[in-house]
Amino acid sequence: MTNGLFPTCFLAAAVFAACDKQSAPQSPGPSEAFVTVLPHYPTSEFLQLPSFRARVLSKTILAYPGLERGTSNFLASISLERERGDRVAVTFRPATEELIKILSSLKEGQNFTFPDVLRASGQ
Repeated sequence: MTNGLFPTCFLAAAVFAACDKQSAPQSPGPSEAFVTVLPHYPTSEFLQLPSFRARVLSKTILAYPGLERGTSNFLASISLERERGDRVAVTFRPATEELIKILSSLKEGQNFTFPDVLRASGQ
C-alpha cells in the first residue's frame, strides 16, 4: 500500500509546485527591467519644435535595398536627452543623404541645438 502512495504524493507535489510557479507574479527579467518608452516624433513634427539643447544618446543609420536595381534607401533614428532631463527620439523615414551626413557627424555624448542642427538637411 505504501508503494503506490509515494508516487501519487510525489506526482501531486510536482503538479502543485508547477501550478504555483505559473500563478505567482513574475519579476521582470534583466532585459525588461530597464525598458523605457521615449516620446517619439515623426520628422515633420520634430523639425517644428522650438529649439532646445540636447545630448546625443544614440543614433542608428540603416541602409536597405531600393525598389530599383542598384539603389538604396535609408532609415535613421536618434535618441536625445534634453538639458531638463527628459528623453526624446525621432525616426527619419526615408532619410536623405544630406541628413545621413549630418547625423554621421553628430558624436554620441555631445550636446547640440535641436532641431536646428538638422534643418540644414532639408528634411
